[in-house]
Parts: sequence; structure tokens; C-alpha cells
Amino acid sequence: IKRKAVLITIYGPHLGEIPGVVCRLHKLLSQEGVEILAMSASLNSCLLVIQDLFLSKAKRAFAQIFEIPQG
Repeated sequence: IKRKAVLITIYGPHLGEIPGVVCRLHKLLSQEGVEILAMSASLNSCLLVIQDLFLSKAKRAFAQIFEIPQG
């Protein structure tokens, strides 16, 4: 049983137009040592479930691919 999981949804109306984005994200998360519990993708979003202890590592990986708004 895994506890304290985090659900992350990345939304972008043109996400499906970026070839290999989910593959790149998975590779970067793996390189950062993030254990992915679940992952799903559609034309405009990507959903991840990870343990909360990997959240800061996941944010670093996201910043390598996506522009993340500050705030």
C-alpha cells in the first residue's frame, strides 16, 4: 500500500501536437528517480500519480519540458 500520493494533471490545449511529449516526460521523471504509480495521456492533458516525496523532483522534470507559470 502506497500512502500520500499526489495526482498531477498537466493541461495544454495543444499537448497532442507535441510528438513524444509523454515519452520525454516519463524518461525525465525516471532519470530524476521519480516512481510513477500511474500515468495517462489524452490529446490535451497528461495525468500522473506519484508519491508526495517525489514532488520536488517531478517539478524539476516538468520545468525541462513545459513553461510553468509562477504563482
